[in-house]
Amino acid sequence: SSSAASDVYKRQIFLLQISKFHQLGTELKKIMQEIEETPSIINSKDKQQSQWSKNVKEKLIEISTNCLEHEKTMNLNFRKFYDEEVKRILE
Repeated sequence: SSSAASDVYKRQIFLLQISKFHQLGTELKKIMQEIEETPSIINSKDKQQSQWSKNVKEKLIEISTNCLEHEKTMNLNFRKFYDEEVKRILE
């Protein structure tokens, strides 16, 4: 039935989202390790900051934002799935 095909599609999309979230988390973890190894990267008072430090900070902000936005999307999708499917099963 088309409903079964739709369910398979939804599951595949959710698995892709989880995979992407894992990938973003892994990137974020790498950047956090760089900062842990060189804490001065994050020191905004440092006027002599290298371009490398600035790039690391920019990447940290970018990936943190991407993680947050992706998590919000996943939460919205899960909430929608819960409201449409799980509630019906539980009633």
